[in-house]
Amino acid sequence: MKHMKLPQLTERGENYLRKQKRYGKWFDSEETTIEYFLNQQIDIPDVFLDLQLQYSGYEFSCHRKHNFSFFLISKGQIAGNKPLQLTRANNERLLEINEGYATAQFTFYVNSQGEICTYGCETNSTIVPLYSSIDVLIEECAYKDLLYRREIADFSHHHVADKTKLCKYLSAQYKKVMPCSDKYATWFENNQISIQIAPWYGGEGYYLCTYCTDRNIIDTLINQLYGLELLVNNF
Repeated sequence: MKHMKLPQLTERGENYLRKQKRYGKWFDSEETTIEYFLNQQIDIPDVFLDLQLQYSGYEFSCHRKHNFSFFLISKGQIAGNKPLQLTRANNERLLEINEGYATAQFTFYVNSQGEICTYGCETNSTIVPLYSSIDVLIEECAYKDLLYRREIADFSHHHVADKTKLCKYLSAQYKKVMPCSDKYATWFENNQISIQIAPWYGGEGYYLCTYCTDRNIIDTLINQLYGLELLVNNF
C-alpha cells in the first residue's frame, strides 16, 4: 500500500486549512498508520489511507461557526489494531466520518473514490454524494468563512426544479466560483450576492441557498427564479 498526496488546494484553501484545529486523537504517524492498514488484511481503497493521513482530525469552521468534523480512524483504534469496519452498499465501500455536520441528523461517509456522501435510513439506504472530494469541501468552507467574516448571512433554502436549467440561467449572469464547484455542488457570485446549489442530504434533488447582506436583492432573485419555474415549492 503506497501513500500518495491528494490534489492540492488553492492558496485560499491552504491559508484556511492552516488556521483550522486538528485533534490529535484522530490521527497517528504515517509509518504507524500504514502498518495498521496493512495489518487489517482486507481490501481498503488507497484513498482512505490518504485521507486518514492528511485530513483526519480536522474540524472545519467558518468564522466562529462549526461546519464539518472530518474524523475517520482514531489513534486508539490504530494503536489497538482494532478492526476497521467498512460499510458495503450498492457495490461500494464506505468509511464512516465521525460527527460530520453537528446540526444534521445524517451519517456521513467517504466512498472509494474519495467522495463525501450520506447513506443510511435517512436516505432510504441510498448513497447520496455531496462533494466529489475533500478539497472541494475545504474550498467551500474557506469561501463561506470569508462570507461570514463580511457579515454575510445565509438565507432560506429553496427546492430546485431542474439543476441543469438553473445553472445555465445563472451562468449567464453570475461568475462561477470554481474551487467550490464540482459535479454535485455549484456556486455563483457577483459583487452583491453568492448563490449555492447543492444536493439535499436526504437525496431529494437539489436546493438553492443565497448569501447576501441585502434582503431585497435576495427576494428579487428568488421571485424571479420562481417565476421562471426554476425553483419549486415542495414544502
